[in-house]
Amino acid sequence: MNEIAIIYRMHSLKYDIKIELEKENIPFHIFNSENKIKDKDNLNSISLMTAHTSKGLEFKNVFVIGCEDGVF
Repeated sequence: MNEIAIIYRMHSLKYDIKIELEKENIPFHIFNSENKIKDKDNLNSISLMTAHTSKGLEFKNVFVIGCEDGVF
């Protein structure tokens, strides 16, 4: 599962994504603005981060949330 990233455009979306993943008991960790993992105990999980934080990182599967036509 550590090959999956969910990238969001705005920090407010992080909380909605987090709630849905917790409902389904899907493990995740959040990258913070310094590009460090907040929850290091849960590395085998989905990575959540902003588009800015994701620069230079590679994942096999990436979901970009909160994009609208012409807004990203």
